[in-house]
Amino acid sequence: MAVEADAVARALELIDDDRLVAGARVLRAANISPSASASSSSSSDANLKLAASLRKASRVVDVVRSLKATPDERSGWLVQGEHMGKRDVSIYYRLDPETKTKLTARVESPIDESLLVPMISVLNESELYATWLPNWTVPRFRVRRSVKLSQSGRCSQVVLVTCDLPWPFSPRECVLDACGVDDIDHSGDIAVLVRSLDGLDDDDDDEREENDDDDAAAKASKRKTKKRAEGEFEAPPPDDKSVVRIGFHGGVLFRALPPG
Repeated sequence: MAVEADAVARALELIDDDRLVAGARVLRAANISPSASASSSSSSDANLKLAASLRKASRVVDVVRSLKATPDERSGWLVQGEHMGKRDVSIYYRLDPETKTKLTARVESPIDESLLVPMISVLNESELYATWLPNWTVPRFRVRRSVKLSQSGRCSQVVLVTCDLPWPFSPRECVLDACGVDDIDHSGDIAVLVRSLDGLDDDDDDEREENDDDDAAAKASKRKTKKRAEGEFEAPPPDDKSVVRIGFHGGVLFRALPPG
């Protein structure tokens, strides 16, 4: 029991320091699952935190694996544009093979090592997005507001972002759970997993299969109950009837330039 308690304590310490993947490794090495690690009511909060963190760590691993994969035509990626000059940028996109409407974009660009910390700092200052992101009058396109709703760890946070779009589109809004993960000591990676909290991203295959026979209201109710049980932040309802809530699922990966 002492070994298990030490492993849980170490995992929680790593999670609080935004090293979710490292915390997951500690639990796996000790053969601990969140459902089995809580032996008393006093440890229930820690158990819920571990369960939610392991779920996020699994998502982060999947996103990082996807971002490290070569974006070629075999995996459905098409080149939208490439600029090779002072600042090299490559842009790719692909359509979901089932819906043919869901678009995924991918942008790659090298940055100087000296810019890593400033860039992470700027991304972490979510309340200031509206002051530096594109703001156009014609055509209308801007971040109307960016509000931090919650902060955990050094940089993980929940952000409400509302954007104005050109006519005839209605404003779009998203409640984003941005989960920062520092795995630089193990893999050399720093990653940010970004996903909407409204259940609109539908990135959980097991959840979709489990609820295939449910109607939309039942799915939403089950999803809300599950997230509340795991201690996940609950997205507030829209306060503007003209705004359309959208789903989002993506990530940002900072890593050393691969060979070649």
